Amino acid sequence: MGDDSSRASGARAGALLLRRAAQPWRAVGAIMLNPPISWLAAALYRLVAKNRHRLPGGTPACAFPGPKHD
Repeated sequence: MGDDSSRASGARAGALLLRRAAQPWRAVGAIMLNPPISWLAAALYRLVAKNRHRLPGGTPACAFPGPKHD
């Protein structure tokens, strides 16, 4: 697993973490790294990240700040 990358973010980071887990999560992580599933995982990750303040346990502090207007 050392050849994947020393750094990852987003859905790829999640998939690499799952590959280190026990089955069946290891298989899920491996599948998530391959297109077209990787594309879907990235889109889902962005959707969740954008709306994380709306999820259970989310707070306004979880929201990204809006664009600054000078």
